[in-house]
Amino acid sequence: MEPSALSPSASGKAPGAEGGKAPGAEGNAPAASRGVGGSDEKKMNLPEINVQEARKRLESGEGYVYLDVRTVEEFAQGHAPGAINIPVAFRNAATGRMEPNPNFVAEVERVLEHDRKIICGCRSGGRSATAQDLLSRDGFTGAINMMGGFHGKTDMAGQLLAPGWSTLGYPLCTHGAAGCKCYEGGKE
Repeated sequence: MEPSALSPSASGKAPGAEGGKAPGAEGNAPAASRGVGGSDEKKMNLPEINVQEARKRLESGEGYVYLDVRTVEEFAQGHAPGAINIPVAFRNAATGRMEPNPNFVAEVERVLEHDRKIICGCRSGGRSATAQDLLSRDGFTGAINMMGGFHGKTDMAGQLLAPGWSTLGYPLCTHGAAGCKCYEGGKE
């Protein structure tokens, strides 16, 4: 894999400088340590790739699947062809705040095997990092975060830090064609 496909960790170390790779993630540098829920939880080092590498893997024929963890509304506005939508969080209509999907892992288990090669994506990479962490903690060995997500990651000034799927002009889908699977609230 080309070095530009790897992201440096939040510690500023070069890719791979923090040691170990997640099973099934050969050639990926660990992403920033991230925990789920609280700061007292043990944080995991997990691999992440850029959008260009994600597209290469999805088109490689090697069995990668794109798990879009954005809300149903975001997914309906456009997503990668063939994506599976299972939100890691929902927007609370009363507060406008995002709240975790308590059934996220169970819903992923209904449609994907624990050894499946999963590329997790969201709007910019934050929710997908949380989804990747949750899946890895549950034994999903091939979960990878796509840095930049669908729209790209920006800094506080709005400067683009990492391009997203749509900002690179990659193919988009706005309906259930091409094998896309829209979220149905845990229905089988």
